[in-house]
Amino acid sequence: MVILITGAASPLGNALAESLGASSAHTLRLTDRTPVETQLDFRQSGLDHDDSTLDLMKGVDTVVHSPFPQPFPQPLPGPLRGQAAGLSAASPADWIDSCTRCTYNLFKAAAEAGVRRVIYLSSLDLFLPYDENLVVNENWRPRPTTEPAVMAPYLGEFIAEEFCLEGGFDLVCLRLGHLVDHRQIGGQPYDPLWLDLGDAAGAIAAAVDAELPHFAVLHFQSVSTRSRFSTERAQQLLGFEPAVDFSEVPA
Repeated sequence: MVILITGAASPLGNALAESLGASSAHTLRLTDRTPVETQLDFRQSGLDHDDSTLDLMKGVDTVVHSPFPQPFPQPLPGPLRGQAAGLSAASPADWIDSCTRCTYNLFKAAAEAGVRRVIYLSSLDLFLPYDENLVVNENWRPRPTTEPAVMAPYLGEFIAEEFCLEGGFDLVCLRLGHLVDHRQIGGQPYDPLWLDLGDAAGAIAAAVDAELPHFAVLHFQSVSTRSRFSTERAQQLLGFEPAVDFSEVPA
């Protein structure tokens, strides 16, 4: 199976490349706006409406699309060594462009190339306006704010769903919590949406191979007695449970 990972220069992209690369059944193709050094098949792309985006899809079976435009400030270990140090935070225009125009270009190319499955990564921030005492799951309606980092991924969900419903590909919309490295949270106040990078990568890797319906929306965050949202459906369908428990982190 050939898997295309977008946003490959991010910490999550790095963790996912390590997780999926451990299987001999998978061949990885990586892309990002930012150039990276790697022995894997990396192709720099801005996901524009041109032949370069179409070329990314040749022979691809599954796409894992991370539309988030945030840069990362430090070089990364593992198969990718980022070169984006010093970049400023993503602007509102960057968020909208990445999650709409670039996402549309990518999914149009995927549909034309006959990609089997797309995993679109969105955010559990869409549900923060609900009262903390409510048990919110995938059956609840998102309540996005106008903050670009919240609204933009939600707009991308609509683009992904339209391509899926038109028969372009199977879709897994995986809404993630706030990504952290559990080894580097010392001194930070507890966040009820925390999700360890390794657990996020494990859930995405499970979604690549799991038997799922044509269209699935799943929520995924950390294990904790204080976790904000239910991830029971994702754990059942993906057969994957988070390994990191943040229950003992002080509030």
